[in-house]
Amino acid sequence: MRIQPGKKFGGQVCLNTFFPAFMTRFGRGKIPLYTFIVGWSYTLSVPLAGFLKDELGMISIFLLTLILAVPLTILIALLWRNYPEEDPGKRIRVDNILSEYKESFKEIRSAKMIRACGFSFLFFMGFGISLSLFPLYLSGIGLTSFLIGVVQFSRMSCGSSVRIFSDSIVERLSQEKTLTIGALIVGLCMTIIPQIENLFLIVILSVIWGLSGGLYSPIVFELIADSTKAENRGKGMGLRGTFGTLGSLIGVLSFSNIAEILGIPLAISATGVSFVFGTVIIETLLHISD
Repeated sequence: MRIQPGKKFGGQVCLNTFFPAFMTRFGRGKIPLYTFIVGWSYTLSVPLAGFLKDELGMISIFLLTLILAVPLTILIALLWRNYPEEDPGKRIRVDNILSEYKESFKEIRSAKMIRACGFSFLFFMGFGISLSLFPLYLSGIGLTSFLIGVVQFSRMSCGSSVRIFSDSIVERLSQEKTLTIGALIVGLCMTIIPQIENLFLIVILSVIWGLSGGLYSPIVFELIADSTKAENRGKGMGLRGTFGTLGSLIGVLSFSNIAEILGIPLAISATGVSFVFGTVIIETLLHISD
């Protein structure tokens, strides 16, 4: 059982890095569809896993995962046949890994790549808090497990659904403006929600939170696709994953400690304020550099 976290991490690496990079080979128009499918798959898998665990036990979840993994692995292998082969003589060594990191960070040159990495840090930080402290807050104000699920589903489902319309929204604004406005709204929602206890208002703000934050994935994937060459796209997606993981790690550790001292509501609000300030800092620095 000890190896399971490592396997899960490996799966997340594929989801956050290899698959998005691979999907860009089919054209930018497929990115919103890809993020839409992934988002809804994740949204629906949460209640499905809970139902299976309660009715059939944990083993049923592992069996279902195995059943789905086999055809998906075959599909990926078929798609990968036309992918350029790597150097067969190249071995994975520590110095090779370090050099890859060094080369990857050289990709952070353009404003689009800086924006993609910076906002990945913020959005993953918010995502981590939404799955850790936020449910505890909802439980603390007396919501049942079912109502907590309703609130979480309202946010996640709206976030997944809006992705399919990202191209239309970006055409009216721009990638940069859409991402910035969305981040500011997410930060404000995270700041306000912990200060209210009315279920209706919490659901409404959660929907707004989801709609604003849901555009992150397709826009950031397109920013990376625009600012990297095809052969370096995996490195670009890897940088996004690196900064995102750092954001989630630092956010959960920092604001969980704040929750211990000041309480969960203030910790979540502090996350929202940090989200807003982080957005302002990113855009200010990019504006100055221009």
